[in-house]
Amino acid sequence: MREKEKKRSGMLKICCATVLLSVLSCGGVLARTETARAETAAKPQTTLSAPAEVRLRNYKGKRLRLRWSDVAEADSYEIFQYRKKKKAYRKVAEVAGGRTSWLSPRTKKAMRYKIRACRMADGKKEKGAFSYAVRAIPYARKKGKKVNAGTVRAKQYQNQLGIYENKQMEVSIRTSRYAKNKRAKVFDTSLRWYTTDAGIATVDSKGKVTTGGKYGTCQIYARAHNGNTTGKINITVKNYARPGKFTNTEYTEENMRRLLTDYAEDLQVIAEYFERYNKTHDPQEVKFYMNMGRSAMIVDGADGPYEEVKERLHRILNDCPRNMVIHLVDGTVYFDMSGGEYCNLLMYNYYEPYIDLEETPNRFSVASRWIYEFYRYA
Repeated sequence: MREKEKKRSGMLKICCATVLLSVLSCGGVLARTETARAETAAKPQTTLSAPAEVRLRNYKGKRLRLRWSDVAEADSYEIFQYRKKKKAYRKVAEVAGGRTSWLSPRTKKAMRYKIRACRMADGKKEKGAFSYAVRAIPYARKKGKKVNAGTVRAKQYQNQLGIYENKQMEVSIRTSRYAKNKRAKVFDTSLRWYTTDAGIATVDSKGKVTTGGKYGTCQIYARAHNGNTTGKINITVKNYARPGKFTNTEYTEENMRRLLTDYAEDLQVIAEYFERYNKTHDPQEVKFYMNMGRSAMIVDGADGPYEEVKERLHRILNDCPRNMVIHLVDGTVYFDMSGGEYCNLLMYNYYEPYIDLEETPNRFSVASRWIYEFYRYA
């Protein structure tokens, strides 16, 4: 009996030890699992970017070569071709990561492709964003009459504009340097335009740039059918109304010199206010001047919300030693001290700036778009 009890006791201890080891083992597995989950959650979840610098070229007159820049962490690339009949893209090839080019099957027609990067994550295939589409045709180098675009160049790469202004970009598209037929023409001269900051400037499908009410610099660029681009074109929106310090003040009349130096901040704030207001509302004509007793400021013309600059207007007019008129008309703010036999005038023109101003001793700029005139009436 005692021997049987000893055996039972031994078996019971073994079972308890086994259960205990199992519990500890499970706890360890669970702990490792939770740790792995925590580590996975801690890792930043990055997404695959779309391939950039995508280009499509003629290859020996019978095929097309697609090129792109490598995407970090990409395990492969999927290539899609546009099917005109179905009006949709269809996957036609997949190449290994690290490759940055692919040759199409033989073709005699224009083809359109786009590409995306892929990678394996946790046993699943993660697909990145598609690139922009590119289109090109194969052609005989010596005899081809219709060829792909070559260099795409803008006439001007540095552009300065004021707020709420327009400018038409001029771009030339040359034939591909691989085409040897001097009479060859680019088969598709359309361009797609892009901007890096629509708050500063937008650009339409024809290359017309329109600035908004935000100062700063952005870039625009145009892309041809095969992926060739103009490169970045700088658009700088300047606050011409507020140049800071005026120049050439020593050549102005004494009272005007005092105005330009002692009241520079007031002048610039007033000019900026009326430029912004008139470019976002119906243009107005209005005059501000002091009454005969110089006890009140008179507003002659269209009513408007002038409270923002009313104090500055009054200060300039009241402190001016002679009768002065601040006149807003036709896209120009005039600070007019003329009287008697002389014209003594400062003007800020924000609609038609004097780009090719021929300066004289009696007419010159004190800042960009700010013009001073002083002469004797005939």
